[in-house]
Amino acid sequence: MGPPHQRRFDVSFMHLSIWLCRWNALRAAVVSPQFAMSTRTAQSRPSMIEALVIAAAVWAGVDLRVVAILGIALLFPIWALGGVVALVLRNRRRTSTRPAVFCHAVARELRAGATLRSALLSACASAGIELEADGDLVVSLADLTGFLARALPEISEELVALVTAADKSGAASAALFEELGDLAMAQVELDEELRIATAPARASALVLLGLPVVFIGYQASSGSLPPLFGGGPQSAIALIGAALAASGVIIGFLMVRRAL
Repeated sequence: MGPPHQRRFDVSFMHLSIWLCRWNALRAAVVSPQFAMSTRTAQSRPSMIEALVIAAAVWAGVDLRVVAILGIALLFPIWALGGVVALVLRNRRRTSTRPAVFCHAVARELRAGATLRSALLSACASAGIELEADGDLVVSLADLTGFLARALPEISEELVALVTAADKSGAASAALFEELGDLAMAQVELDEELRIATAPARASALVLLGLPVVFIGYQASSGSLPPLFGGGPQSAIALIGAALAASGVIIGFLMVRRAL
């Protein structure tokens, strides 16, 4: 199945691949060949709504690679599908098992006879945690503990309590660090399995949220929406519909984001 971080990246881009396939199907069903030919020039230039969609994705903290593919997908969906495949094959995400690696490294150093402070500093190097300038020379154990709590937020509370206890018990705490590392690794694996198990439902939710946005953006770029807001009763109806669509997308996005 591959390492957890690679599976998580593959699942994320699987969502995007499904979204792009559905978008191509919608385009083929809604837009006739004659209309697509007449609006080809307009589609080649990003509209204001498309720019707002991309800006909203950046503001929401979406991975910039996904944002780039989204921008390409709005103009060249087929090219975007090729980019998705290439990124899935080549990309490697930063590991999310750093807390477990750190705790296991501390346990090894303590069993080897190192002091607690030396064990923590050596474990930082093993886990790829960069200390502040000259931190290995001047930082105290209390400062080092606070720094590690910020660097490892997943286990910050447990780590602070364990370091405080280990400062009094010494090497006897090696087993506790090892147990904390095992718990951190188990949590990573559990979260990853949960994400994989819920991937189809989350992909469907994202597709349902994305289709209205893409369709409205496409209609805006083709010039079909401005006449609806030109005045008269249809303008009020269009405004109400736009407000309902926007609120539905925002609420749905927040629900999906909370569930991720």
